[in-house]
Amino acid sequence: MVNKKTKAVLDEQNAEVNKLVSKLIIYKKALYHPEKRTKLFILNGRCSKAECSADKNEEYLKVLLPTGSFRDFRHDIPLDRVGKAVVCFCHFFFKHQKEYLTSGQFPESVRLMRGGDNLYNLEKVAIPDPKPFAKIKDKKTGKEISGFKVSPVGGYTNTNWVCY
Repeated sequence: MVNKKTKAVLDEQNAEVNKLVSKLIIYKKALYHPEKRTKLFILNGRCSKAECSADKNEEYLKVLLPTGSFRDFRHDIPLDRVGKAVVCFCHFFFKHQKEYLTSGQFPESVRLMRGGDNLYNLEKVAIPDPKPFAKIKDKKTGKEISGFKVSPVGGYTNTNWVCY
């Protein structure tokens, strides 16, 4: 359970993100940086995280999956998915979200939040190094794998990013 003070800070951060998003240029189902004119978000698409429940609704902003985040998944996301696979913006830390909204790109250290990481989502709290995922045995290959499950649609076939 989050205490009242922490909740107030998280609400403040959320309001700051919403304010930055409100300054973006909307064209069809995409949002663009107001100065650089680069696409920052799409409003539709399937998140690459299989566990994501947010992508059922177009209210969630999707970003291009940073190539550094491909290592966060159990199975390799094919290289032809670079520039096509998307992930929900809410899966990133506030610090990374803020930098993305202001500069138009994620920092090199960007990574997806994992279970329990939301405790470090305050701007003044240092983001810890990721804890290793628990390893499981792949039923098909017998190899030990770890990471987020890849959504069959979002991680392998969806190409919404390349549209408007």
